[in-house]
Amino acid sequence: MKRWSPSVERDGAAADDGKQSAERSAIARPSGIVYVVLLATMLWAVIFFLHDFTSLQLGNVAFFSHLKKFQLGLWDKCAGRYVYMYELPPPFNADLIRDCRQVMCKHMANGGFGAPITEGGGALPERGAYDTDQFMLALIFHARMKQHECLTSDPAAAAAVYIPFYAGLDAERYLGQEDPDVSAIDALSRDLVEWLLRRPEWRAMGGRDHFLVAGRTTWDLLREPGFTGRGGSSLMTFPAIRNPTVLAVEASSWHGIDFGVPYPSHFHFSDADVTSWQGRMRRAERRVCSCESAERKMKMELQGAAPTERKWLWGFAGASRPSSKKTVRSQIIEQCGRSSRCAMFGRSTAAYTPGQTMHLLESAEFCVQPRGDSFTRKSTFDSILAGCIPVFFHPVSAYLQYIWYLPRGSGRS
Repeated sequence: MKRWSPSVERDGAAADDGKQSAERSAIARPSGIVYVVLLATMLWAVIFFLHDFTSLQLGNVAFFSHLKKFQLGLWDKCAGRYVYMYELPPPFNADLIRDCRQVMCKHMANGGFGAPITEGGGALPERGAYDTDQFMLALIFHARMKQHECLTSDPAAAAAVYIPFYAGLDAERYLGQEDPDVSAIDALSRDLVEWLLRRPEWRAMGGRDHFLVAGRTTWDLLREPGFTGRGGSSLMTFPAIRNPTVLAVEASSWHGIDFGVPYPSHFHFSDADVTSWQGRMRRAERRVCSCESAERKMKMELQGAAPTERKWLWGFAGASRPSSKKTVRSQIIEQCGRSSRCAMFGRSTAAYTPGQTMHLLESAEFCVQPRGDSFTRKSTFDSILAGCIPVFFHPVSAYLQYIWYLPRGSGRS
């Protein structure tokens, strides 16, 4: 056995110290370039600070402008959402309400909601229900925009510019006329275009950041100027109007500037009321009955309370179009009349109220939605609100129409 020696211990300790020293020397140290970059960054920061400080001393508001933009980006909930609304001359909106036809005037009350419905037969909510016409969307939207939280008086701060022109009311004055005065039909649309072209807000982007709500179908605004046939507006045929976005209750599939939005319903209530109504529709039992006379039983039920169960497999609320070859309404009415599991009003709906219509829709499992005068129907959205599953007969009635609201490709089998 080797004898222990102090010199051996000292030699071992020295070896350990040398190893630790080598390890420390192997640790990476920042290069000189890092120090240069750090010093340069600090130098430029001092220069910018002194520049802004000097500008502030001289009364330059650039510093506060930058600070304000920074604050807007962090805390302003309307950043990127501001809307500027034109104050149009009265002929483009207010005068159209004042000069309304008698049959339409009642629907323009309450900002386009129409008269409140106080007797809905239990099929409508106790509050927030109105006799709303399907073509009053422009008035309703304008009234809501006046209260919009992100409305701004500064066009430069706006992300979009709203044109509150009641194009649908203008077109409605001449619809159905066999030989209308062409110069009168085109006058208001031409005046609007000329008014817009003079505005600096329009010239900033050529109207590409502008939008308007038509309130009717696109087809009612596409009459060629000078055409003497069926009435309607030529608004969307003007070259300048190809730049703004047009929101219509029915859009074309190829025009490119118009987008379909839902028809207004009879329901105009708070978020809390919406939640309550949704719960009521979910609680309705889906129990299909088999009755000898569905139409007779439906008429009897229309006099009673709101349905608590869905007694019919399918239903239809609408009149026939015997002179039209573009719809299958007559066939639907015929087949529903022979079925013991279908409910409908019959061949005419003129005498039925909104409450009775909703009662029918709330009692059916599926609600058929054939096209009528156009591809879309207000009844589609009444059905959804009633918890009734809408059934379509053409892709343009829904899947190619409301592309902002339905999943892409949802109509394909």
